[in-house]
Amino acid sequence: MCRRKGKGKFDEDPLVGHEWYGQFTSTVHSAAISDDMKISHLKTLVTGKAKAAIAGFAYRGVLYGDALRTLETKLFPFFDASEA
Repeated sequence: MCRRKGKGKFDEDPLVGHEWYGQFTSTVHSAAISDDMKISHLKTLVTGKAKAAIAGFAYRGVLYGDALRTLETKLFPFFDASEA
């Protein structure tokens, strides 16, 4: 059972987590765009438990780093955040 919801969206399945996280960090996190845009992308590319994990973070750029770290901690514990 794949928990990937639509193209590029992620719920919580660790089997697709590596792929989704890698795609997100290479296309959004490392992009030369504002943190406001990054959090907007992050919040629209997750569903289910992943969306719930960052639901408390408003669409404000200053919260982007905290929101991404929350996902890394709760759903992607297999990643070294310093590599992102």
